[in-house]
Amino acid sequence: MKPKVFWVLVSIAPLLSVWASAEVAVKPAKVDPRGTRYYGKEILHLGEIFLETNEWSDTNQTTCVFLDEDGTFGIEWERGGTGEQYMPNYPKAEIGVPPWNRDGKPRQSTSALLPIQLKDLKSASMTLDVTTTTTTNNGWNLAFELWLSDEDPTKGKAGAKAEVMVFLGNKPKYWPWEPKGGTFNDGHNTYTLYETSDEWQDWGYYRQWRLGDTDGIADFKGTIDIYAFLKHHMDEDGWDKNLWLTRFEIGNETYKHSGGVTRFKELAFEVNGETRSAITQ
Repeated sequence: MKPKVFWVLVSIAPLLSVWASAEVAVKPAKVDPRGTRYYGKEILHLGEIFLETNEWSDTNQTTCVFLDEDGTFGIEWERGGTGEQYMPNYPKAEIGVPPWNRDGKPRQSTSALLPIQLKDLKSASMTLDVTTTTTTNNGWNLAFELWLSDEDPTKGKAGAKAEVMVFLGNKPKYWPWEPKGGTFNDGHNTYTLYETSDEWQDWGYYRQWRLGDTDGIADFKGTIDIYAFLKHHMDEDGWDKNLWLTRFEIGNETYKHSGGVTRFKELAFEVNGETRSAITQ
């Protein structure tokens, strides 16, 4: 009997080790009270999802992330003539962890959903009910974005390798003005490819899909099948399945002389059957 017991203990130990190493280091979740409005670099916490002003290009822009008394939340911005003409800010809601880890120190994700390697991904989606209403219909969009990295940024050094953007609305005559590819249907909507590059900035892959131009208002209620986009790029473009999916974002790229309000009634992300929603109670 003893040899059998010993054999069982030896065979289970490696499995426990693999399971433990696969755990994601997660930040403690916080929820800000209704009526909260933050400017500057303050973070609005809605559980594992959070909002930030992200004025990375022009800090002269007036940006507010808010959670109203009725439970809706979002972004309000007004940008004048300051900053570079073609350098947008990107106030946004997000979940996950940045794809960059240059110093190699362990990082925490905001959610156990991310990061995950593409080879382990079975499903991923975003469900939302959102409206952007602009006060000045200049350079702006309402855009979803995801990032891929070469390694797990919660464990050590990592670098961005791919960026995919999906526009749910944008001002007319938004650069690039003409499509650079065909269309793709994720099972819910049909999108047009407007930008494609395998040598984008310092990370490589970049794809920009658009739902279509909108004249001052973007209104979207439904689901984006994130996995469908990634599977398309793995199958058609040969993207490496060992890459790590690290972060989802949804917000507004805001250019000079633009302003508006983006208000969410619902926002939820799903990965491999597990869902995290914005908590507004």
